[in-house]
Amino acid sequence: MEQVDRVQKRMQGLLNFAKPMEPRPGQVELNLLIQDVVETLRPRFADAGVQTKLELATNIPKLTLDANHAEQVLMGLVTNALEATPRDGTVTIRTKAQPGNGAAPNVVVSVEDTGEGIPIENRQKVFEPFFTTKSYGTGIGLPLAKKFVERNGGMIAIADTPSGGAKIDVTFPWQQLN
Repeated sequence: MEQVDRVQKRMQGLLNFAKPMEPRPGQVELNLLIQDVVETLRPRFADAGVQTKLELATNIPKLTLDANHAEQVLMGLVTNALEATPRDGTVTIRTKAQPGNGAAPNVVVSVEDTGEGIPIENRQKVFEPFFTTKSYGTGIGLPLAKKFVERNGGMIAIADTPSGGAKIDVTFPWQQLN
């Protein structure tokens, strides 16, 4: 049954990756969406013995994004961080508004874990379909997240945290209202 579930999950991921996913933009309150995702995953965090830490900036404007795409991106990134974090570790989610000062203004969401991090040699590979280091992974999550982020005008990048864990930054554009 586990193998059947795994094949079904892989096929669904492949279908999601392959089919056209044109965004349906609307106004999204990113901080509320993050809080909803964390609340949805709270039982998994409790079972894993992992803490969540939210550092959400109060000056985040509503963004014009596809809410479903944004939710899937956040759900995938937070789930990956949770799975990479050992018991008694922490997953930290931050938001930050960057007004631009001559450049295009944007909002950055950072998801950080206290796991082992992503080796430099794998940082580009993780965005390739079917690449995974997990025995139970499909290799679809991060490529799909990247596709959703880019379809909504954003960018995704991987870095290290000071503790040695992984940090994923997602940058979304926003328009300042006059």
